[in-house]
Amino acid sequence: MSTTGDLPEPPKPGANRFAWPADHPQSFREVLPVGGYAGMFMVPPMPVPLRISYWIWVAGGLLGLLAGVVGLFGGLVLFVVSPAPASCCCCWS
Repeated sequence: MSTTGDLPEPPKPGANRFAWPADHPQSFREVLPVGGYAGMFMVPPMPVPLRISYWIWVAGGLLGLLAGVVGLFGGLVLFVVSPAPASCCCCWS
């Protein structure tokens, strides 16, 4: 950045602004939360209102996934058991 703080410095010749930073993660294990996947559900350092809203968000997400799966299978069942279209229709003759 520039010293004035208003404009970014122009790119250096040959520099790729879309390149990975030098300290990018080398493996998937480096980007996991502390304690692995179980670390996502550890909320003790958070204030109580945030803990409650987090669990409401997790429960809502799980219920949304369940509703999506039920809706998908319900749609498939309705498609399978729906009556076949009439083979003889006055519009198609």
